[in-house]
Amino acid sequence: MDEKKYSEVAKKGHAVNKNFFNSYISYFAKLHKPIDKKLNVVFDCGNGMGITEVKALKKIYGSMIDETVLFPIIDGTFPNHECDPTKVENTLALVEEMKRNKYDLGFAFDGDADRVVCFTSSGFRIPSDVLTAIIAKQVCVKGDKVGYEVRTSQSVVEELKKDKFVGCMYPSGHSLIKKNMIKDGAVFAGEKSGHYFYQKLHYVESTLFSVMQVIEFSLNNDIEKIAKEISGRRVSLEEKNYKVNDKDSVLKLIEKEFRNEKIVKVDGLSVYSDKYFFNIRKSNTENLIRLNIEGDTKKIVNDVVEKIEKILARS
Repeated sequence: MDEKKYSEVAKKGHAVNKNFFNSYISYFAKLHKPIDKKLNVVFDCGNGMGITEVKALKKIYGSMIDETVLFPIIDGTFPNHECDPTKVENTLALVEEMKRNKYDLGFAFDGDADRVVCFTSSGFRIPSDVLTAIIAKQVCVKGDKVGYEVRTSQSVVEELKKDKFVGCMYPSGHSLIKKNMIKDGAVFAGEKSGHYFYQKLHYVESTLFSVMQVIEFSLNNDIEKIAKEISGRRVSLEEKNYKVNDKDSVLKLIEKEFRNEKIVKVDGLSVYSDKYFFNIRKSNTENLIRLNIEGDTKKIVNDVVEKIEKILARS
């Protein structure tokens, strides 16, 4: 490219300028359910592409959505906060706004707006895997297959089973989730990072459609009560990252240490006990392993973490 050496072709292409926004709105407008209650909703776009989704939502729901938008100006330097809503520190402004004024729901997008995190009226953050169980209640029927990724809480897996859905565990990563959804015929899948995938949208992850489902579900359900009931069944920690020299050898040591428990080797190791669950997996880009863990009590979780960290110290 720098040397400007381009091969010649017999038939050259051409550029077309076309605005697809109205077509985008029209497509999703056909999928929404009319709402009979006006909602006050706050969005944190984080200076990213989420403003496009907010504009689309406003067109779809019209005056039934009264929106407040934080950081709506697209700016790739992200001057207000890092545009990753899965990190608590990046949603402080949204939570503060929800405490100052009365809102029914809050949503925070990542930079390219393919991930979204949801907050209830009190400012309670719904864990992204718990939101998988909630959206499934809205878009799935008895017997449908629902995909969840390896880090997902067992409380979510239990909730899917309670609702008579067929849970399918998948490796993390959108390409792997889509591939497995197609193979299994899954209607819907959710990833702990905040991606939500829909068969009816050709297996694409869509924050616009996800926000629509949460809005429509909240009209007839106490979404905060349901989310807290699911997430409160177990004690969990935020994902912990550990720098290691040899990722594969560490996983082998952990597998040996927990060999008496049920172990599933899909995207790292998932270890199942009647008192705790954890998944430990390799980073694809760094010398890190990532631990997600939950248990019946805080002490159980801390004891297992301590056991794992002792293994890491020896490796």
